[in-house]
Amino acid sequence: MEDTPAYFKCYAESGTKWPKRWVVVKGLLLRQCTGYDAKLVFKLKGGKTFTYKLPITLKGKIFEVVHFPANIEKIYFEPMSSKGRFQMQDFQFKSISWFERNYLMSKRLYLLYKSQNQDVIYKAGIRWHQFIFDLSKAYEIAGRFRAYSPKIEYKEWLKLFDQLNHKDIFKIKRLIKKNSQLPEIELLELGHQTEAISSRAIQNGLSEQLYSRFKIVKKSDLSYEFYQHRNTRWLMLVEEGCQLRPHALYWFAHQACLKPNAAMIYSDHDYIDENGERCSPVLKPEWSPEFFLSQNFIGGVLMVNTDYLDLESCKNLTIYAVILRLFSRLKPYQSDGLEVCRIPALLFSKPLLANNQKRLLAEGVQETELLTKFFNKHEIIADISDYHLIYKKIVYAVKARPLVSIIIPTRDMLHHLERCVESLLTKTSYDHFEIIIVDNQSEELETSAYFAKVSALQNVNVVEYNKPFNYSAINNYAAKYCNGEVFCLLNNDTEVISPDWLEVMLGQLQQSNVGAVGIKLLFPDGTVQHAGDAVGPGGCADHFFSGFEEEQAGYMGRAIVAQDLSAVTAACLLTQRDVFESLNGLDERHLSVAFNDVDYCLRVREKGMRVVFTPYVKMYHHESVSRGKDDNPEKIARAKKEADYIRSRWGHVLKNDPFYNPNLNYARPNFELSRYPMVKKPWLKR
Repeated sequence: MEDTPAYFKCYAESGTKWPKRWVVVKGLLLRQCTGYDAKLVFKLKGGKTFTYKLPITLKGKIFEVVHFPANIEKIYFEPMSSKGRFQMQDFQFKSISWFERNYLMSKRLYLLYKSQNQDVIYKAGIRWHQFIFDLSKAYEIAGRFRAYSPKIEYKEWLKLFDQLNHKDIFKIKRLIKKNSQLPEIELLELGHQTEAISSRAIQNGLSEQLYSRFKIVKKSDLSYEFYQHRNTRWLMLVEEGCQLRPHALYWFAHQACLKPNAAMIYSDHDYIDENGERCSPVLKPEWSPEFFLSQNFIGGVLMVNTDYLDLESCKNLTIYAVILRLFSRLKPYQSDGLEVCRIPALLFSKPLLANNQKRLLAEGVQETELLTKFFNKHEIIADISDYHLIYKKIVYAVKARPLVSIIIPTRDMLHHLERCVESLLTKTSYDHFEIIIVDNQSEELETSAYFAKVSALQNVNVVEYNKPFNYSAINNYAAKYCNGEVFCLLNNDTEVISPDWLEVMLGQLQQSNVGAVGIKLLFPDGTVQHAGDAVGPGGCADHFFSGFEEEQAGYMGRAIVAQDLSAVTAACLLTQRDVFESLNGLDERHLSVAFNDVDYCLRVREKGMRVVFTPYVKMYHHESVSRGKDDNPEKIARAKKEADYIRSRWGHVLKNDPFYNPNLNYARPNFELSRYPMVKKPWLKR
């Protein structure tokens, strides 16, 4: 039985009737949830029902021109489609004239054309003639650019963005003919059959290929003599049952031509259900070593550069095993390692088998055995355990027990600070740490008394910072008083939940080429506040999976497994002292309050190092309670200035977060399909 969504019953003012025809719906809706679809439901006389889905901005603003039907009996407003919290302010309906309707609709379209790329607007389905002949349709499409807009179903998305028409086919064939540098590809099926590429699905996919510079090889062909005399460097491994799209081999060959020294190339994929319909798209991040160790997200097709791989070793191996053979030589696991390329396009489909979960569990056992051997070979000590049935939880052992300096900026707010420090002292199982409390002009007597009390403890030091609040400067200043090899930046409104939090974070930080580690933060009710940051989706940066249940898996399990990301929040962030100092700490000049953690993580990645999110550590977090919200003109101006700096400094990343996917919604990082995918198809001119 489905839960009934929360709703308001709307009432007309006393003595008045419902407005007719064109109406502006206004309000401010603040929510923490996972289902952000909001809608008006009109109950009409005669029993009919009419629904209007309301797009809403990231900040919760509702301003929508709606056509009210005749014969309204009741109106309901549903603020969200899932469990969560919401606050509604100034909700109202206002009648407008036909001329006002035209002005407001045209204004939204004008602002859209000013802010968005013309190609993106065209892909969304807006045409110039709609301004005259179908303004309502163009207005509806423009509303989809708001952060919380109605979802698009996969079947509709495929029709809009994943169909090859005759023009596409003509252009691809012409490019193949013109480009003699495109490589030949060898295809090898991995499965239970003895002959390569013998399954019906793969045969069908190959017969439809637009690219003909390929040949099928058998496992028995992979001998020393064979690869000594072969003409190609590229071997495509295809799991049994996978069906390649008609343009798949061309796109792989094109990518190989662009990146001839890449070690491996992979793409997005989806599934084929029992009715032969495509479903469940798997839209992948760029190569993430930690995410791969948690699950084989690459899927059933991988093209590898055989210059870096012993072909004979492929005879009885899976794609997972082949990747493990290359793993330690790849970027960013090694900063100067081999490149991995992702094609953000659905280039193959896998069968959605009835026994899929059983098969995944069996594959998981084999993968754990291979991973254990890999860790033993590379002298990595870690605990590997099954997690949520199909994932692997990896917790690394701490080496050499480094001293950790925990930096906590504060200004009064003793009820939060005391709980934070008390939880550190009583719940932390790792005992080699010190606490540096930075007092930023506290005024309350109770706070001073508490400082005197905790300063008496051997591993607690209180230092004064007598300047206006600047989060970056405070942490940089505190670093001078730290004795540790590792810094932990920690907000004063956090509370330890996991006793092993420092061991888990330290073990992760000590892995190859890791420069920063962040954790899962929870609201006091146990729902997720932060599970890593997206950079670009949502404007500048936004939290993944905010409002999810604590153990809710999320898209591709990404809410519950460790992974490389672009950024994590400094509400709890672990980093090495030498990395912090080499980057000159946080940016106190441009980012005094917001985005300093995002900027720091991006500079870590710019240095060639990794930023890793681990969900195996959790803390409670009361977000921004100490500083307050940006609700006055001075704070709003400062926030805008800092956001503008991030857009200027990191614009190239904001346009394409490597750990998101350009086929996904960029209005906010909710892993829903985008209504205007930002994928560059190689046969289309830009």
